[in-house]
Amino acid sequence: NPLFPGDYNEDAHSSDEHREGRAFDVNIGSGNVEWNNPAQKAKFDSMAAALRAQGWNVVWNSSDHNDHLHVYARRGTPGTPGR
Repeated sequence: NPLFPGDYNEDAHSSDEHREGRAFDVNIGSGNVEWNNPAQKAKFDSMAAALRAQGWNVVWNSSDHNDHLHVYARRGTPGTPGR
């Protein structure tokens, strides 16, 4: 997401969600697979539930999202860029 500072690799994101400022990823750091660590998994499960309860869409515990949470708003969601 260009609105957040830090490392951003546009080539790693095939969707427009990040480029449009509607998504961000949460992880512990490079080389960690949060799903494989019971303590980290519990924290990420809790974060995912809290974000979903606030209306965010969360991708977690899928084949390509076991080392980070992908959090996004659908296009047209009030409060997102372009709205």
